[in-house]
Amino acid sequence: NNEQRYNELLNIQDPKIRESTKLSKLTKSFHSTNSANSTKHIEPFEQTKSSKPSKSEIGKTFRELWEKEIGQPLTPYQEDGLMLFVRLGYTEDIFIEALRYAVMGDHRHMGYVLGILRNWHNQNVRTKEDIARVQQDWEDKRFLRRKLG
Repeated sequence: NNEQRYNELLNIQDPKIRESTKLSKLTKSFHSTNSANSTKHIEPFEQTKSSKPSKSEIGKTFRELWEKEIGQPLTPYQEDGLMLFVRLGYTEDIFIEALRYAVMGDHRHMGYVLGILRNWHNQNVRTKEDIARVQQDWEDKRFLRRKLG
């Protein structure tokens, strides 16, 4: 099933996001049409302006930091990856923190930044305070492994 594979690739558990994806709607429309064995025309996917955030929500500050640290502007493909997290309610501050962690680890590519954001989503991180909490938990576990291991 294409929808299942798509959601596995995204590794996003939130059903609201899965329901809002283009593939989800097209797949459901296709399957409902084929299961009824009708010749009904499949309507193209339409998005309303209120349901789709604009790419300007990524933020000028993040874009400037990205260009400064990486040396090139964001590509449309990279913007699309970030837009998934904008739809989840993530803000520019969270993007900047993810970029900061990626640069500290000398991983200057969007895949790593998106991986950080995906991990934070799975750990229910929504604010800078949550980031600090998760980071402290990680450092505590790392310390205990070194001392006890």
